[in-house]
Amino acid sequence: MRKSTLIALFLSLAYSINSTSLDNIKSILGQSSIIQTNTNGRIVSFYPGLDNTLDISPSLSPAENAVNIISNHPELFLLNPDELLLEVNDRKDKLSYVIFRQTVGQVPIYQSKIDFRFRDNDKLLMSKMVSYQNPIIDTSPSISIGIALDIIKLETDFSEQRNDVIVNAPQLFVYVEKGELPSFRLGWFSKIQIHHRTPFVHKRAVSFYEVWIDANTGELFSIVDRAEDSEIIGRVTAMVKDLPYGTASERPLEDLRVQISGVGDTYTDEDGYYALEAGTTQRDVIIDFYGHFLNIDTRNTTDASITASVIPGDTLNFFFDDLTSLPSERDTYFHANLVHDWITDLDNDFTGADYVMPAAVNIGSEDSYWPCNAYWDGTGINMFSAGGGCSDTGEMADVIYHEYQHGLTQFAYDPFSSPYASGMGEGFSDYTSMTIRNTACMGDAFFGTPGVCLRDGENNRQFPGNECGGSVHCLGEITMGSMWQMRKNLINLYGDTLAAVAHSDTLFRWAMFGRPNTVPEFLDEILIADDDDGTLLNGTPHFSEIADAFGQHNVYASIPEYGIAHTPVLNMESAPAPILVEAIISSIHGEITNAQLHYTVLGTTTSLDMIEDGDSNIFQAYIPALPPGTIVQYYIEASDVVGNDMIVPETAPAIQYFFLIGSIESFPIMAEDDAETDNGWTYGIGTDQATSGIWERVDPIGTQSSSIQVQPEDDHTLTGVNCFVTGNADFDGTNAGENDVDGGNTTLVSPIYDLSGIVQPIFSYWRWYSNNAGDSGNQDTWLVQISNDGQTWITIEETMESESSWIYKQYLVDQFIEPSNSVQFRFIAEDIGDGSLVEAAVDDLEIRSGLSLDVDPGDMDFSNTLDIFDILAMTDAILSPAGPNGIQTYVGDINNDGRLNIMDVITLVQMIVYN
Repeated sequence: MRKSTLIALFLSLAYSINSTSLDNIKSILGQSSIIQTNTNGRIVSFYPGLDNTLDISPSLSPAENAVNIISNHPELFLLNPDELLLEVNDRKDKLSYVIFRQTVGQVPIYQSKIDFRFRDNDKLLMSKMVSYQNPIIDTSPSISIGIALDIIKLETDFSEQRNDVIVNAPQLFVYVEKGELPSFRLGWFSKIQIHHRTPFVHKRAVSFYEVWIDANTGELFSIVDRAEDSEIIGRVTAMVKDLPYGTASERPLEDLRVQISGVGDTYTDEDGYYALEAGTTQRDVIIDFYGHFLNIDTRNTTDASITASVIPGDTLNFFFDDLTSLPSERDTYFHANLVHDWITDLDNDFTGADYVMPAAVNIGSEDSYWPCNAYWDGTGINMFSAGGGCSDTGEMADVIYHEYQHGLTQFAYDPFSSPYASGMGEGFSDYTSMTIRNTACMGDAFFGTPGVCLRDGENNRQFPGNECGGSVHCLGEITMGSMWQMRKNLINLYGDTLAAVAHSDTLFRWAMFGRPNTVPEFLDEILIADDDDGTLLNGTPHFSEIADAFGQHNVYASIPEYGIAHTPVLNMESAPAPILVEAIISSIHGEITNAQLHYTVLGTTTSLDMIEDGDSNIFQAYIPALPPGTIVQYYIEASDVVGNDMIVPETAPAIQYFFLIGSIESFPIMAEDDAETDNGWTYGIGTDQATSGIWERVDPIGTQSSSIQVQPEDDHTLTGVNCFVTGNADFDGTNAGENDVDGGNTTLVSPIYDLSGIVQPIFSYWRWYSNNAGDSGNQDTWLVQISNDGQTWITIEETMESESSWIYKQYLVDQFIEPSNSVQFRFIAEDIGDGSLVEAAVDDLEIRSGLSLDVDPGDMDFSNTLDIFDILAMTDAILSPAGPNGIQTYVGDINNDGRLNIMDVITLVQMIVYN
């Protein structure tokens, strides 16, 4: 994706709300803020600017500040604080992670998530939300928690004799079911670990189920096995071997339990030493692979154990080798403890893995997933013996690190489910293996051949990974490849590998606490973790290195490297004073070295330097006062210190922003249509595929779906009833989808208009477009096109954004086509792919002439009076180094010779004297 496309995306996201509400929201979030919307213009995320007016106090906690923001600014969240349940309130260095769930009648909605990212308590970096407006559901369960638990045990073949565990007792949630429209279901949710009595008929010997029971009917309606499995490969780098078939070396075992008869237990330190007072009597000492943080459970043979006798005062050393243990027991114990040390050194507050984690090794054919495998089962790791041409995964350090990271990801995402379908969980685990081992090779010698890798951090996998066919290991290459490239970029920047890797690993760890579910969200969280001044809008210390790494895999941040944010100037009744044009122009690379406003009136273009207002990144320029009846076209361009060029709109100078000065009557009407009578429109063409929702001219019947107004109840014309609409059907409150657009596209074609000879014709219309309800909301396209010959059609409006209200649109015809005597317009609505509710309407089309100045000849200062000030203004225009502009020439050329010169000054003096 080119950077210019990124800027266009940034601008379209930032200004998707209608202009009235945008002004209000911008006054709260700051003019430099970035706002993302979804579903009927509702805000789903925002990044406040430095000039925000949010109610944030350094004396309050981040959670308290978050509640205050929600309470005081309902227009941002459309939620009541009484609907919220605080789920996450974490502090990592200077960053705070505050995440709420939405509730209905005190019952949390499972998929909901309203989260905030604060720095230093009082700086809000970002807020995101997945919430539902006014969900309707009875939250009183008919099935008790006890009955729900009995159903879960029965349905999952739960057995205490097989050491099955209820990990989380049933908890009441509102479950959101996806469909044409979201629906809500009350359910009991539980997590349970099951050891299968017949592992050969299951995917694995141990399952970690997430189970849902309908709280009113008792139906088990969802069961998902969250045990993480993989085809992990790598080389052993510690304890005994560095490669599955490498040379063993003697290494210490840390945190290992040492049992001394008659005295008790002690544990080894990081160098493998232990010491415990034991009196004077001879003691038996027992040692096996059991420690503070790991318990090796060896399958298909007896667990390794050494017993020896010693008299207190003597030294007793233990040595595990092939005579006393399996390589997989030694390697798995050592490397699992190594990755535990790695995470606790990285995150000193983390205690989630501070328990005796079960680690099964030497798993054989009794497990249906054998050979060539390993997996995380929700509480521990499971490593497979050699077979089928594959190495023993218990002897592969990177596989051990990989599976252990699945657990770290699970703990970091709690109480939310860790990402699976996106492949991010696999990518996280691959990165942990690669960064600890300091190699991009994942799974070296997995199939017994050193140097052959199963996955490679030096990959070119591109987001969204459509070629992966949903394979999570393939999709994971996007995340781990981006992270590995970021790590390399930081090493090149720092020149200090240890410091660079430490920062890369820290960003990786902190980004998880935002609980991102997509790779772009993960990138945003990394940038938040990298920020050092409380705003993302000026970049972060390592923005270039991070953005470059993810960009190589087609993943881009919500915050662009550079760009121009500008709200277009609106039409105005009059402009007796200079017209302010301003834009936020910023670059993470540093200073903006050039910023210019180019505006055109009556074919004459003038360029103005835009001046920065302090250090705000807000650049301003003023267009001189202009009379009613004027069309002003303009665009903005800039460049930064390293030569990056920026321009808005991106189509400039061919297609520019424009605005009108004067009442609408200042521009003579050439054609109009309020849809009250049939003026020769065509309702559908031969290439249309839609099977319903065909265009017609009628009095619309309003429809709603889950509080969203899908089709308008009234047309736009104040004194009329009809408009053009895609289908019409009686609405009973439940059939919003009846006669909406289905099966393809439907086209409305205007009559032919003769626009030949008209100067700058202005085409305008009011339209309604709703496409955000249903399974694939906001995925269908609305098009408006223009033609001057009926054969070649040029698109003037294209959007996938739903706006369930009457919206005004205006365009300059000659920016797209040469006006002719055969100009037509057509409006196209579609519903393709998965079904969604699509409705469109058009009304009050107008075509006006763009040249009709309501000003007297010679009235150079537009005061409606001819006087000495007009003589001075005319003289200034003639003597200006740039010469007179188009408006000045039009008004001041009293003798109509096509030029503004001294003869016009003489004529003007005579007019004033004789008047």
